[in-house]
Amino acid sequence: MPWLVNGHTRLLSLAGMLTLAVLAGCSTSDTFEQPAPVPEISSSVGLEPVWSMGVGDGHDDNFLYLAPLNTGDRLYAASADGEVYAVGSENGEVFWFRDLDEEISAGVGGDQGNLYLVTRDAELMALSREDGSELWRQPLPNEVLASPQSNGRLVVTQTIDGKVLAFDTASGEQAWQYDSDVPVLSIRAAASPLVGADLVLASLANGKLMAISTQTGQPVWQYEVGQPQGRTELERLVDVAGEPLILESAAMIVGY
Repeated sequence: MPWLVNGHTRLLSLAGMLTLAVLAGCSTSDTFEQPAPVPEISSSVGLEPVWSMGVGDGHDDNFLYLAPLNTGDRLYAASADGEVYAVGSENGEVFWFRDLDEEISAGVGGDQGNLYLVTRDAELMALSREDGSELWRQPLPNEVLASPQSNGRLVVTQTIDGKVLAFDTASGEQAWQYDSDVPVLSIRAAASPLVGADLVLASLANGKLMAISTQTGQPVWQYEVGQPQGRTELERLVDVAGEPLILESAAMIVGY
C-alpha cells in the first residue's frame, strides 16, 4: 500500500482518498436541472387604472403585510406609520382619515361594526368603521404580523410565537388563548386565522392546521400539513403561512 512508503506519499494518497470520499458522497441528485423556459403569454384583457392614492409613508422598510380591507363599497387601509383611511371603492373618495400617531404592524381586519389593527407595541386596537374613533385596545403577549379576523362576536389574532387569542368584539375582554409549540427556526410570516361561527382555523409554524372551538378555545382537530425532515433547522422548516381557503366542506391549505 503506497501510503506506508514515506510521509510524502502518505499525504498524497490520503488527500486522494479524501477526494474520492467527497466525490462518492455527491450524487447526481444534488445537481439542479435548468428550469423549463417560461411560455409566452398574450394578454386577452387590458387593465386600466381607475384611481390611486398614497397611504402614509409605506412600510418603513419593515417586512409587513398591511393589506386593505375590502367591504364592497368601501376600502379601509392603514400604513406602517399609523395613518388609516376609509375610501370609496369606486372612485377613491375619502370618507374619513385618522392619524393614530403610532406604528402599525398588522391589519386591517374588520366586521360589520369594527376595524382591527395591531400596533408595533403589540396592542390590539378596535376602531369604529363609521369614523375611525378608537373603541378599545388590549395588550398582546408578542408581535403580530397577520391581520386580526372577526366573526362579529369574537376577534381573533395570532402572535409570531404561536399564540392564538380571542377577544369580545364589543368590550375587548379576552375570551380565551391557545398556545401552540413553535420550532426553533421559523419563517417571518404568518397567516390570518379563519374565524367561523363555531371554529377558528389557525395556520401554525409547526406545520399544523389547527381547528379551535370559538366557544372554549380548546382544539377540536388538527392536521399535519408538513413533517420536519432533515438535519438542520433550516431544512426542517414546515411553516404554514397561508390562510386556509374553504370550498364547500373542505379546507384547502398550503405549507412551506
